[in-house]
Amino acid sequence: MAVSGATAVVGSAYHAVGGNSQQGAAYVYAQSGGSWPQTGELTASDGAADDEFGFSVSVSGTTAVIGAWDHGTGYSSSQGEAYSFTSSGGAWTQTGET
Repeated sequence: MAVSGATAVVGSAYHAVGGNSQQGAAYVYAQSGGSWPQTGELTASDGAADDEFGFSVSVSGTTAVIGAWDHGTGYSSSQGEAYSFTSSGGAWTQTGET
């Protein structure tokens, strides 16, 4: 979990997405008075089973970075990937991956 001001991001690396077991997701919460309602669900645009997206999370202001430690890229089947998201008007959009 990561918190920046009134925004919290919580990773759920083992969450199934669209039938993909352990693809993972991250959930965004925004403080409203004394409560923290969920305001977003983040997933990787190229997510796949066993990626474990949400294993690590970070947030600063309107930018969140989510790690998928078991995402396969290039020649390695589990090299990992980091995805960046930006919030505008309360909507989160994936803006990059490395």
